[in-house]
Amino acid sequence: MSRKLNEFRARYETLPEDPHLFAGEGERFRRYARFLINPAQGTLERFKHDSFFQAKEYDQLYGDIHRHFAPLNPEDYESDFLQMLVMESYRSLPIPESQRLEPFEVSVHMIRIAATTRNNIGRPAPEGIHRDGYHFGSIHLMNRTNIQGDCNYIYDLNQKEIDRFKLERPLDSIYFDDRAIFHGVSPFQAVDPRSRALRDMLILLYQPLAESPQRDRPRMVLRRF
Repeated sequence: MSRKLNEFRARYETLPEDPHLFAGEGERFRRYARFLINPAQGTLERFKHDSFFQAKEYDQLYGDIHRHFAPLNPEDYESDFLQMLVMESYRSLPIPESQRLEPFEVSVHMIRIAATTRNNIGRPAPEGIHRDGYHFGSIHLMNRTNIQGDCNYIYDLNQKEIDRFKLERPLDSIYFDDRAIFHGVSPFQAVDPRSRALRDMLILLYQPLAESPQRDRPRMVLRRF
């Protein structure tokens, strides 16, 4: 495992608590950012920090709410590993050639879900079977410790299960067309209830900038490609 990956994984230890939690959802920690992939300019850019928005149609728990999460730290934005994964995921997605020159917005979520002696159930997807409301997405496991449960499920548009599997090793990943499937993750518990169970995820959501529900804010170039 590369040094840069290990450095990025270590930053999950400093994630602040997610301020948007309803009763019974356990413990969740989070940072959030918006990037812009600008193929015409050959740049990966960083938006000024803003809220995160999903429509109620896609998120029954938090839809139609502008949620405010802590921003990534400066060293997170500058992480070669994170920038590489954002770009490599973009290149791996089934984006039509007709859209390959369009600017794409990327929502970046560093998320830790925990099950502890105080909250013994971890809930990676409290909204249940869902879509994210973006064109494409990728989900990357960063760390999984002392866990039993947390099975990923994929469903067709009629919400009929078509696949299930576990992400078990760092960088086990899922790439998906958000308009073609539903997905979900089962709750988990600690194998050893005396210790906390942790599931650290990096979630990247992609859509054409022209379709973004977010405000277009000033941005700065992170890297050129």
